[in-house]
Amino acid sequence: MALCTPEFAAEAAIIRREVSIDFADSLRESGYLGDDCDGIVANTVNMFRVLKAIRFDAPMPLVGGTSLYEWYRSLDLRLHIVDDFADPSIKVSYAVGNEVFMMASRMRSIADALADGKGAPGVPRYFLRQTSAGIRGVGMIAGVLVHEARHPAPGGDANHTCPPNDASLDEGGSFALQYWYFRWLAEHAQLTHEEARLAQELANDIATTRFCDRL
Repeated sequence: MALCTPEFAAEAAIIRREVSIDFADSLRESGYLGDDCDGIVANTVNMFRVLKAIRFDAPMPLVGGTSLYEWYRSLDLRLHIVDDFADPSIKVSYAVGNEVFMMASRMRSIADALADGKGAPGVPRYFLRQTSAGIRGVGMIAGVLVHEARHPAPGGDANHTCPPNDASLDEGGSFALQYWYFRWLAEHAQLTHEEARLAQELANDIATTRFCDRL
């Protein structure tokens, strides 16, 4: 699908200036990388475009504001898209210091989720959707970014405190922020009814499976 309208190209240029993103060289060699109009580059830019479009109607816990995009920018992180196609030993996204590493396969998997918005302004129609493989969409991938960005953020946890989970919601770690992200999508983001329902389902799943004091 064509993402490269003049409006998208202008937004992409701004995002590439405002956040640090780099891509593994091997992705270009394999043909997966694409550019601002297509492929993994376009999908990554669109993830930030979506975060920029979402404005919550109340400050989000642990973020302290209504814009996840501005919160992310304030952290001055560098995002690396790593090539897990070429290196199958890479099985998770992670953060080290002020650097976040996300798998290229995740960015490629949202290619079919980038349709024009019918929910909140600027948010793709398939921001969240139910599929036979579970809940998918660019909103899921953005949730991974939010989770990983919490690790190096002030007050975040460098590592999970009850591996592979967090000890509690109250300690405010990466799973806590991911929980609040989905809950705030459900309650404060003006998504479609179905997308809000899916976001609440994801928040409930994190609440019951990712905090050791609730297991």
